[in-house]
Amino acid sequence: MARRTSSKKASKKASEKEIFKGENVQIEFRPYEDGNLLGFATLILYDEEIKVYNCRVVEGKTGPFVSYPSYKGSDGNYYNIVYIDKDSDLASEIVEVLTEGLNNMK
Repeated sequence: MARRTSSKKASKKASEKEIFKGENVQIEFRPYEDGNLLGFATLILYDEEIKVYNCRVVEGKTGPFVSYPSYKGSDGNYYNIVYIDKDSDLASEIVEVLTEGLNNMK
């Protein structure tokens, strides 16, 4: 079976990353544009107490959002490895810092 490759090229080299900082959040963002995918991120929360790797940053209808790591179960459904309540202060700060950082990159 042939390997499927994207016709779009990465907007920057994979090793280049941007760092966006907030009060409780630091985001290491690696741009990679492909359709709605803007890039990949590592979230560093609460002074490096918690790190979340392999987050996808996706352009949604109302702006960018973070898709947290997940795995595919034997039933074919996807299950989150990390969950942050979208109504929490932390989730709001993540989106705010991410949006501001992406806007500053343009």
